[in-house]
Amino acid sequence: MRRGLSDAVLYDENKIYERYGISSKQLIDFKGLRGDPSDNIPGVFGIGEKTAVSLLQEFETLENIYKNIEKIKISVREKLTRDKMQAIKSKKLATIVRNVPVEFDLEKAKIDDFDKKKLVKLFEELNFFSLIKRIPQNKLDESENCSKKEKKNKSVKDFKYNFIIKEKENDFWKDLSQKKELSFKLETQERENGHNEILGVSFSWESGRAGYAKYSEKTRSFIKDIFENEKIVKIGYDLKISIKILFSYGIILKGKLYDIMLLAYVLDPGAKIDFPFLVLKELGEEIEERNNKGQLGLEIMSFQEKIEKICRQTDYIKKLKKIFEEKMEKISQTQKKQKNLETVFWEIEIPLVEILAQMEMNGILLNAFIFQGIS
Repeated sequence: MRRGLSDAVLYDENKIYERYGISSKQLIDFKGLRGDPSDNIPGVFGIGEKTAVSLLQEFETLENIYKNIEKIKISVREKLTRDKMQAIKSKKLATIVRNVPVEFDLEKAKIDDFDKKKLVKLFEELNFFSLIKRIPQNKLDESENCSKKEKKNKSVKDFKYNFIIKEKENDFWKDLSQKKELSFKLETQERENGHNEILGVSFSWESGRAGYAKYSEKTRSFIKDIFENEKIVKIGYDLKISIKILFSYGIILKGKLYDIMLLAYVLDPGAKIDFPFLVLKELGEEIEERNNKGQLGLEIMSFQEKIEKICRQTDYIKKLKKIFEEKMEKISQTQKKQKNLETVFWEIEIPLVEILAQMEMNGILLNAFIFQGIS
């Protein structure tokens, strides 16, 4: 492979000779001398490609090189003598074993019907979440799960989002202010000074429903009222970042808070808690991550596609909250009161979010005298 799968070079015996100046049979001897870092084959330290080729052109094999070691110039001879065992071992490592007693029956290799449920369960245990969606359908699965598939497709397709335009603004904010619970996602852009500029915000009030509004001087008061309304439960992912960004705009996040990232952490400390992984694992949906840095990383995405993507993610946050909350409640019921997961989440993790955000914004107070002593 020269450049991925699209640009490959086919090596036959002539191509190998053209590239290296030795025969294909001598490649194992070449790697014994030169080594191969990509395969952790050490070779002889200090022997490069040019020296290895010239030695093999003269003596043909590694074994023959060591038989004629006295004929080789002193500087190269010393290196060969020093790493002789390593050279022999490297040649062995580079040699493909061709006499393994492999019995292969093509008929037995045919793909037959399989139990998809068992395979999905195994993949989940092995954390092969990205492969679950790539498992092919089988006849058994198709006949048994036809109705389930229809229901699932219906639920996936049952997603509606609104881009709030001026004519609808007042009604939208009025309806939002009356909701008991909202998931949200800020759309931001980092500026050169490190400041995160809010471009817009999306909210989801029920499963499959979301709305997006651009941030402006006109919508700021509406957004502020929603975030500072203590009666509305707010759900987000990594709320510490949101708290800091909103605070820089004079907006305080108030009311009961759910942080999906922390919920996932409390349920399974040490496991992956990045957002795309959680969505794939719990909801079976893949989020395409794009690199927006640099000129080559510019997103080629329409404004409408961008809004839909943000609104879908806000909907995912709401759905994840329900799943994680149920899991936390179920586990907590088996634990002692005041010493369960709910206690850890509500009395330790959530209060810490605001404290850590304040620490990162304000800094912390240090006793300079003590630190001088330590230094």
